[in-house]
Amino acid sequence: MYKAMDLSPGLGFIPLVWAIVTIIGVLFCYFYSVIVGDVYPLVPSISNTGTKRPEGDIFAETMNVSSFVCLVIMYIRYYQVRYRVRSSYENAERVNLVSLIVGVATVFGITLVANFPSSEETTTSTVHDIGAVLTFIAALCYCATQTFTTWKLYCFNIDDRLSWIYRLTITCIMMTAGSLFLLFSLFAYEEFEDSHPTHTILQWDQKDGGYNLHVFSNVSEWIGVTCFLLFLVSYFNEFQEINIVTNCIPKSSNCIESVELEKLQESS
Repeated sequence: MYKAMDLSPGLGFIPLVWAIVTIIGVLFCYFYSVIVGDVYPLVPSISNTGTKRPEGDIFAETMNVSSFVCLVIMYIRYYQVRYRVRSSYENAERVNLVSLIVGVATVFGITLVANFPSSEETTTSTVHDIGAVLTFIAALCYCATQTFTTWKLYCFNIDDRLSWIYRLTITCIMMTAGSLFLLFSLFAYEEFEDSHPTHTILQWDQKDGGYNLHVFSNVSEWIGVTCFLLFLVSYFNEFQEINIVTNCIPKSSNCIESVELEKLQESS
């Protein structure tokens, strides 16, 4: 059944604004690094656009803020699913918890990519690569578990058919793009080193070995990241249907009794 889109102020705008701000930050770093000549203009890797200063500082700050908001989105989604399936699907709690755990791993991987540049073959570059692999695998697992959860919600007439088909499609594209990114990267870097270049990968050009594979790898990376953004943006309608309420209560029973006693004294 079709639901009219709710455009009133609500939680649905959190993933939407998050995606827009993240895209603007990444594109700014890309155009700036190309204009000043820090990277080659034809589809560089996303992280290479934020390797040198000052764009590197902007890239790191953008990704740090983005990763925090991303964690908030995943946290909201976890409690939303937990509420919606509390009496419909007995294994949903387990799948939902796994989804949150791999979501946290995704966010941690993003922070590694953002704060450890990959300009040279150093320990920093190694940590960066570990973060990139962790981000891809964890993000893919997150999307897969959320797609599965959405499908189960559809089976119980809690969610609509379009949502799980959309998320399944995005997840499949993301898996394909991410796999090609990792595969092409390995062969491209190997050919690049075999050609004995006189510059770093930031200035990789057509004369260097593995250039074509490198471009294909970067295209796959951009597609994979875009898919992840689109996946979380798909929470818009569902987030518009809920509110998050926090509550603060005393930790011990003694505190509760004292609070109730104070209320009685005030009312008397």
